[in-house]
Amino acid sequence: MIRTVSIEIRAPAEKVWELLALDKWTEWDEGTQKLVKRVDYHSDIHAPEDKYRVGTTANLIDKNDKVYLASEVTESLENAKLVYRLRADGTHSFIKSQKFALEPVERGTKLTLVMDYEKLAWGILGKAIIKSMTSGKGTEKQLENLKNILEK
Repeated sequence: MIRTVSIEIRAPAEKVWELLALDKWTEWDEGTQKLVKRVDYHSDIHAPEDKYRVGTTANLIDKNDKVYLASEVTESLENAKLVYRLRADGTHSFIKSQKFALEPVERGTKLTLVMDYEKLAWGILGKAIIKSMTSGKGTEKQLENLKNILEK
């Protein structure tokens, strides 16, 4: 299942791009704020732009010092597109990837987030979980948080 949400932000793509690195998610993503203690990069990070390089891997570590979410950058075009492949055990194991697409618009940047979810084999329960996770309210709130930060 694919879920797509877009928002226009009155900020240049370069500023939006800076907050898409995994270690910046805690600034605007409420789920990450609540569940993640830190981000451990496993790739060599010598400069900030290395966080966006294809092949870069990192783990989001939860409050109990366990891997909450493992990620890898699978596509990256500076200030235009960033795709993370995501893997997790437990409650978020059904999210396969998140794609951020940035497009210049008259008043700033249009940010589109495309989430690809695994098909759950849990029958009605699986469908209910996917429906609640993809309803958009949480995702839209997170993008609003990002917008509010960038438009200050």
